[in-house]
Amino acid sequence: MIVGTTHIDYFAITCAACGSETQNEYLGWDPVMPQFAARCPQCGKRGTYKMREDAWSGLPRDPARD
Repeated sequence: MIVGTTHIDYFAITCAACGSETQNEYLGWDPVMPQFAARCPQCGKRGTYKMREDAWSGLPRDPARD
C-alpha cells in the first residue's frame, strides 16, 4: 500500500508500511487505465496501481513515447 503526499509543489509517493519514498515506474495503459508500479527500496514492498483515467490527462498509452 502507498500514500501520496505533497510538500509545497512536489508530490511524493511513500510506502505506507515504513514511510520511505518509493521508486516508481509508469507502465502505460492496462489497456483502459493508466498504471504504475511502486517499490519501496527500504522494506521491499511493491505493487502495481491503476489511476482513474478521468482524473488524469496527457499520459501516453505507451510509456516509451514520452
